[in-house]
Amino acid sequence: MRQQSIPCSQMSRWLTVAAIALMNASGCSNGNGPGVTLYAVSGKVTVGGKPAVGARVVLYPQNVEGSANSRLRPSIGLVGEDGVFVVQTFKKGDGAPAGDYAVKIVWPTPQADGQPSVEDPPDLLNGRYADPESSGLSATVAEKETRLPTFDL
Repeated sequence: MRQQSIPCSQMSRWLTVAAIALMNASGCSNGNGPGVTLYAVSGKVTVGGKPAVGARVVLYPQNVEGSANSRLRPSIGLVGEDGVFVVQTFKKGDGAPAGDYAVKIVWPTPQADGQPSVEDPPDLLNGRYADPESSGLSATVAEKETRLPTFDL
């Protein structure tokens, strides 16, 4: 039995069509997730004017492009030594979609050995900001790089 070869031009067209079909099937337009534009977002968390080092900030979409899409998850940030956090939604530092967010902040008690705890460590904020619906904290991400106002707790 003799094998037939496919002309290069026909193979090239077929590969192009297959690649476009795969991109459309994945729903990703820019590698950031479900076809949503992300903007760089940062902020600061302090307690009594001092950095809340190690606090976790979580932005829950309220009125956000793509929030009806179940694949759009909350955006998160970890507070550094200077009190600043940088938000990520899908990968480190990628930002968040423009829109309004309810905010949750928890500040886990540091572990003596510096290792992550198997259990959730106590919250130094006593759970006061642990529920985004009752925390009283909110944020708005603009359609440009956004620096959120300081959360002074």
